[in-house]
Amino acid sequence: MARIASLGWGSLIWEPKGFPIQGWFEDGPLIPAEFARQSQDGRITLVLVDTERLVPSMWAVMDSVDLASAVEALRSRENIPRKNVEKHVCRWSAGQPSPRLIPDLSEWANVHDLAHVVWTGLPPKFNDAEITPTAEQVVEYLEKLTGEKREKAERYVRLAPRQIDTQYRRCIEASLHWHALGGGTEERQGEAIR
Repeated sequence: MARIASLGWGSLIWEPKGFPIQGWFEDGPLIPAEFARQSQDGRITLVLVDTERLVPSMWAVMDSVDLASAVEALRSRENIPRKNVEKHVCRWSAGQPSPRLIPDLSEWANVHDLAHVVWTGLPPKFNDAEITPTAEQVVEYLEKLTGEKREKAERYVRLAPRQIDTQYRRCIEASLHWHALGGGTEERQGEAIR
């Protein structure tokens, strides 16, 4: 059976919600992730953006039998409307060139004997526009949150894998002192449940 992997860098890692994987590895391909998507529940979530700073993603082998079922599993977990699946569930298959935002994906996938790779391709968003906010805008926005929205936003930043060491994360940590929790994935999952 062809090996299929999913890349991860955000809540997919600590809240898989039944996503069919065999556990996360920390040596994924380098990605340009940033805290740049404002969600309806107040969080600023990690998405891929045009930035020169690359960080190592995480990855997991999927239990899916083919690319179509892997794409559907990721679409379902991420609550992506079916009409947006082509746009927001990204995929790569052996023999294809690396995508622009993950320039070493082909070489990395070949080393790991992967036939297909899927990942979430939601765009950055701020104040209901598909734009990448500045680090200052993100910090200012997070500072003003209160109650449950602030708790959710802080939890997301703290649970994000430590290796997703982005420029915005450093600004958030410096301003709000929302530092990454614990070490490995299991430790983070334990923190998430408490």
